[in-house]
Amino acid sequence: MDRKVFTGNWPAAMVVIIAAALFFIPIKSMAQNVEPMRDNASVLLPPSLASQRDSNSVKEMFFAALSKKATEDNKDAAELFGKILQRDPSNDASMYELAKLFKLKNNYADAQALLEKVVTLKPDNEWYWASLADVYERGSELTKLENVFAQLKRINPKKPDYFFDSANTFYLEGKYDDALKDYSAIEKITGPTDELVLARQKNLPEAKQARPGRCQPGRKNSIRPKPGEILSGIGRNV
Repeated sequence: MDRKVFTGNWPAAMVVIIAAALFFIPIKSMAQNVEPMRDNASVLLPPSLASQRDSNSVKEMFFAALSKKATEDNKDAAELFGKILQRDPSNDASMYELAKLFKLKNNYADAQALLEKVVTLKPDNEWYWASLADVYERGSELTKLENVFAQLKRINPKKPDYFFDSANTFYLEGKYDDALKDYSAIEKITGPTDELVLARQKNLPEAKQARPGRCQPGRKNSIRPKPGEILSGIGRNV
């Protein structure tokens, strides 16, 4: 038996039902983006606009927090950065700024936790790694500091400070051959400077006779071409 094909008009009731279904289903899926209004009415925001609204709110809070920080209102600034992270847990800029505030309060444990997270989010950010280097140096965490300098040398291979500081770290760990490699890398960047010659001729032969020690904040070390701490000041203000 041949199938009959319906060629007539759809019943009016059926058209109404289909239209209603098409109208109400999207409204239900967008209910989470309803924006309340003063007269108890509401307006529907498409997902893209709702996301943009949240993004703008986060930006406003971020710049407000920076403003508070600029006026040394660090308590309110920290609260604002914290609120941003509640809304956007992967906001690396807020993590970094909050870590800097923790460092100002000598709260290096919380600063370290944030900085270790932020470098996983943005592994090519030089300032994030430099700030983490400062925390590790203060805590005498030489093995971790060695890895940080490896990252900094990768990101900015033309900055001799990172190689000097890396060599100083290797010296304190007793890894003199690795320190010599850093000096060789410096020579490729700066050429054979007097400082570099002195570092090789005086410091490393002397270091081979010494017992490896632990880094101490503020301690003077002879391995650097100019005596000083491990860091060349790279992490102090970041």
